[in-house]
Amino acid sequence: MRYARRLPRPTKLDPFKAYVLERIDAARPHWIPAAGLHRELRERGYAGGVTQLKMMIAPYKRSDQDPVVRFETAPGQQMQADFKHVRRGRQALMAFVATLGYSRASYVRFTTDETAATLCSCIRDALLYFGGVPAHVLFDNASTIVVERDAYGDGRHRWRPLVAGPGR
Repeated sequence: MRYARRLPRPTKLDPFKAYVLERIDAARPHWIPAAGLHRELRERGYAGGVTQLKMMIAPYKRSDQDPVVRFETAPGQQMQADFKHVRRGRQALMAFVATLGYSRASYVRFTTDETAATLCSCIRDALLYFGGVPAHVLFDNASTIVVERDAYGDGRHRWRPLVAGPGR
């Protein structure tokens, strides 16, 4: 014996579904949080909870993120280098990470500071580890290198001196 498919039960949200879908479409490509929609619906007489609303709008939330595009380089052309904070505070701990653009091979060295002298030492050690020198080393706005971007005009930055103390 086969049971008949049940019809969905009516909810307090039913009279407001058209409005909710209209608001979702109008907001695209952005998203209106459920709490904001809930507040709007309450002003229009909705007496239900936010959980029901969240369940109703979940299938309509789509991620329109740009696809990840991998930047390809030829062997020996590029190395990316940066400090990553592992622990902040009085006993700070950073990780210097150098990654080759072609192979994605990485070198990591832990440090307690990110001074220019430490950066130079880390780069030297990474190049020794990799067994060569790439044509370019890219830095992601490292404060160890750049004091102020475009300080002297477009593309003319103010660079940090090589010898920098702990307070820079």
